[in-house]
Amino acid sequence: MDKKKVLIDIWLAVPALFSMALMAVILYAELNKTLFLYLNRQLIFGGDFIWANITILGDTLVAALLVLPWFKKRSDIIWTLLFAGLAALLISHGLKAFLQVPRPPAALDRNIFHIIGPALTQKSFPSGHTTTVFTFAFVFIFYIEKNSRRAIFIIAALLIGLSRIMVGVHWPLDILGGIVTGAVSAWMGFYLFNKTKQRLPAVNPLYFSIIIALAGLTLIFAHHTRYAQAYILQVIVGLAAFTDSVVFMIKRLRKR
Repeated sequence: MDKKKVLIDIWLAVPALFSMALMAVILYAELNKTLFLYLNRQLIFGGDFIWANITILGDTLVAALLVLPWFKKRSDIIWTLLFAGLAALLISHGLKAFLQVPRPPAALDRNIFHIIGPALTQKSFPSGHTTTVFTFAFVFIFYIEKNSRRAIFIIAALLIGLSRIMVGVHWPLDILGGIVTGAVSAWMGFYLFNKTKQRLPAVNPLYFSIIIALAGLTLIFAHHTRYAQAYILQVIVGLAAFTDSVVFMIKRLRKR
């Protein structure tokens, strides 16, 4: 038996199964509203600025530009993320459209909880930000060797997922649903990559850097995370990705 594969399966299965078990408990005990209000009120320990900056890390473009520049030469990770991202997009948006769960601002009196940023009202389940960060985290688990680093990715993803409650736009069930969706999507991405990798072209780091540079400019000038408090962080992430890609392209072209 492949011990590495078993370990990876555990890293995916335990969070997903634990999340599903919690979902069952919350549904059975009707704790979704109570738990949301309790967690949302803990915002005082962070404040609007902190939680706004944490929550934009779950924005797909921000998350991608934070991690993808590190993997220019890793076609396996890039293709796995691409397949997993497509699966996450289809599953999460499919569930959102089918279930049409109202968000807290639409279901509760807005005077009894705290909202940061836009008071979103529709398509709550599952949380898109949580799905995004857990899809990334679980994909990296397939390729990262050290358990300490795997734990860091999971903890960071959980914190970002929790921020969606703190900013007042998602229920606890949405966060747990995002964790499960991320696990399923990452597994599908890894499976599809391994089934097709013999026919997939290698990702050209130079072309990939051009894409990252353009995405960085988009994040700086044209992308709206809808959290004004986090605009400086948004610009920093975009500028860092753009600069890193340009430097890489210059070095690569000089070698030719």
